[in-house]
Amino acid sequence: MVHVLRLAIGLASAYSSHQVTVVLHGEGVLCGLRNSNPGWVGRYLKSARAHRIEILVEQEELTERKIDKSSLNDVLVSVSAADLLKRWQQSDLHLRV
Repeated sequence: MVHVLRLAIGLASAYSSHQVTVVLHGEGVLCGLRNSNPGWVGRYLKSARAHRIEILVEQEELTERKIDKSSLNDVLVSVSAADLLKRWQQSDLHLRV
């Protein structure tokens, strides 16, 4: 997850006029759990918040994995698959890492 956050922070710094959004999907959802990351990941999450980076998780993915939203890190936002698709269709650039 750190590599993705580094890339997102770099993009947000270089292109401040654009919204940078990270979507955690599949096994990546597990990286968003409050207790699954070492403490230093918190620094990257704090920096992502400071750069106004949205970090999204698909609600259906959480339901499928029986993960309660309250166990996610505070920076993450749970959204529906339909909302993710809409955001993806409206975005200017897509990077899959």
